[in-house]
Amino acid sequence: MNNKPHHTSRGFTTLLIVVVVLSLTLASALALAERGIVGAKDDRLRTKRIQAEYAAQACAEVALLALRDSGSSSGSVSQDPVFCTYTTTDVGSGNYTIVAEGVDGSTVRTVEVAASFDGTQVTVTSWQKQ
Repeated sequence: MNNKPHHTSRGFTTLLIVVVVLSLTLASALALAERGIVGAKDDRLRTKRIQAEYAAQACAEVALLALRDSGSSSGSVSQDPVFCTYTTTDVGSGNYTIVAEGVDGSTVRTVEVAASFDGTQVTVTSWQKQ
């Protein structure tokens, strides 16, 4: 014969439901928090890629100006934590190749530019992001 009151098993069932609902709520909250952390990390990496790309493009522009003004073959620009370097190579007949790299931390982006210079004017014939 069962001497336990009926309301005790009902209370246990209610408690079990509350525990399950709280567990599911906690699991959902943890999943959202993880997604937020991963999303923030992705945003940080995306920002580094964009900054490195812009740095490479800026250095390519500096290289074109240096070619026009002084025939400079290499240089760098730094704005901590982002920096860039460029190298200009004379490939003959007034044609030049510029390779510019932008760096933000461990993220590197490269731009390759082909240009010609007639002594007074620089003309860009190709501009490619790598």
